[in-house]
Amino acid sequence: MEQSHLKEYKERWDAAKDKATNLWREYQTESNRLDMMDFNSEDFKTLDAQCDNTKLAYDEAHKQGEILYSIYRQEQLKCGQVHYFEMQFLELLIRKNIKVGRCHPKKWRTLGEGGIDMIDYSLILKEIAQLRDIVNLGVCVGVYQTCNGKQFKHMPASDFINF
Repeated sequence: MEQSHLKEYKERWDAAKDKATNLWREYQTESNRLDMMDFNSEDFKTLDAQCDNTKLAYDEAHKQGEILYSIYRQEQLKCGQVHYFEMQFLELLIRKNIKVGRCHPKKWRTLGEGGIDMIDYSLILKEIAQLRDIVNLGVCVGVYQTCNGKQFKHMPASDFINF
């Protein structure tokens, strides 16, 4: 999913990079030809003006490439947190789990159908919500995708994110 999202950004950056590279090669070729020409000739003056224009086009293409690379890199960094934990997020997750472990499970029990003692997961979420910390959304999505159906018993995403 990340690669398909980043593909468009990378393709734009690659196109700008290729354009700048080709303009640089063209500029170098023209500059090398100028070195071998007579400074007073008409061909030199024409090629010199053309070389200056090529250099200006290269500078603009290079600047555009840097901007597109910066955008691409920002998107990479945004997506990266979904795939791996940074140590600070791991520490935050551990601390939150310790707090959850200290909650009172008796409060979570309700009587289900036929008077059967059941755990009310919405009560768990409400109690945990009182322990709210600021958690990166990417971390929340990663934890939800990993644990849903295993630890969360197929909890709706809206319940998980809103707690």
